[in-house]
Amino acid sequence: MEQFINLEKERLFNLNTMPDGPVMMVNYLKYVKEVDGKSGRDLYKDYMTEVIPYFLESKADLIFKGKELMTLIGPDENYWDEILIVKYPSKDGFMKMISNPNYPATLRAKALVDSRLVMYEVNQ
Repeated sequence: MEQFINLEKERLFNLNTMPDGPVMMVNYLKYVKEVDGKSGRDLYKDYMTEVIPYFLESKADLIFKGKELMTLIGPDENYWDEILIVKYPSKDGFMKMISNPNYPATLRAKALVDSRLVMYEVNQ
């Protein structure tokens, strides 16, 4: 399976062309085993602590964070360590957050061996 950690510039460009409105971002997370004596899970906790001010500024809401217990429909792969669902009042708020030069993207990348970030429209 091909692995993905960072946002791709082409997809960011496509995101800019989409109409604005509330969105849910579903993060599928696969942690590294260990880096510099810390687990990927612990590094991601550090990232979550550092990202809180950016969430607050963009008015993001952490909706859900948890790990899979079992698959009821579909292959029993249990690949992802956790998922994280964040609601943003606008895709522009998300873009502003990740464009901030102090946003801790490096720490997030260091914690992960693989990830997916899927944006969903919020039906009103």
